[in-house]
Amino acid sequence: MDAIVVDNVSKKFKIPHEKKTTLFQNVVGLVRRQFAYEEFWALKGISFSVEQGEAFGIIGRNGSGKTTLLKILANVLYSESGSVTVNGRVAPFLELGVGFQPELTAAENVYIYCCILGMSNKEAKSKYDDIFGFAELRRFESMKLKNFSSGMYLRLAFSTAIHTNPDTLLIDEVLAVGDEAFQQKCRDKMQELKGQGKTMVFVSHALDAVESLCQRSLLLDEGRIISIGKTEEVIGDYLEMLRSEWPIVPSAPTLISPDEGATVYGTSVNFRWNPSDGATKYLLVVSTSPNFIQSKPRIFGEFVGNVLSHTVIGFPNDGTTYYWWVWGGNEAGITHHADTRANGRSFINGEAPTIPSAPTLISPDEGEQF
Repeated sequence: MDAIVVDNVSKKFKIPHEKKTTLFQNVVGLVRRQFAYEEFWALKGISFSVEQGEAFGIIGRNGSGKTTLLKILANVLYSESGSVTVNGRVAPFLELGVGFQPELTAAENVYIYCCILGMSNKEAKSKYDDIFGFAELRRFESMKLKNFSSGMYLRLAFSTAIHTNPDTLLIDEVLAVGDEAFQQKCRDKMQELKGQGKTMVFVSHALDAVESLCQRSLLLDEGRIISIGKTEEVIGDYLEMLRSEWPIVPSAPTLISPDEGATVYGTSVNFRWNPSDGATKYLLVVSTSPNFIQSKPRIFGEFVGNVLSHTVIGFPNDGTTYYWWVWGGNEAGITHHADTRANGRSFINGEAPTIPSAPTLISPDEGEQF
């Protein structure tokens, strides 16, 4: 049985070319029929279905239409054409905390949020302890929300949403909630819900999370479906698309100082690299092969600005050696800089201690091994 059916859905937005700030300007424009705007089609003829109990991923670049599609599934936006059918109770994880009132306490906000998400007052009371227990905020239940940090705010919203017992979860980049330990807790909860047969639609740029959670995925680009099928194959199509836009020319690895590189914490790895002259963005790539050209690497992020580190959670602890590269580039494309650091590092998860020691530098052909 299909939990979600999307049939030939298209969505457009009107982008205005002039600013009307007064009522008079709007009335004059209406009377004279003078409207300066262009049509932007965010989605074009989208069709797919998701089976009940299936975890389905949606990936693609920024602006490809992922969030717009999820909002249509959540009935927040309406499409220009086509039809959408979603069966059962839906919990949209789009903008966590919508409906929270800063002048009310955390406890009061939980009841309001549960009501917004379709729960009765009796159901909210039965889930109250579980919500605050998962969010690790029990001692703050009587504090006004305006005094919460952004992390506490999002943890409370996420915990409330996942305890509404939905049939279908629509998740849009919300697993980056709180610190690394809480993020792993969120991932474990998603796996638990998946094991309970809940239907999930997961939108994310974290390809490792999509691959571990979803059986099938869909690749969007400029509002069109580029690929749909097994998640591993769809991610491969995405990497090929990105690779064609980033003319990468790897050079020999350059060893860097022992306090830089990849640090292993159990099944989590923190990657660090030095800035590259002229670079405004960086691409982090991980592979099980030292030969990048012949391998099928996994891109773990395209980082803009001065982002010089990234932590990836959930590497298999099976003794596999991973090689990683970072390239710096700008809006014109990737241009490999000779001084770009962290090329060709390697680490072995199966032999990694819980608290890593300083890495030992070895030959450039092998990289750094922990």
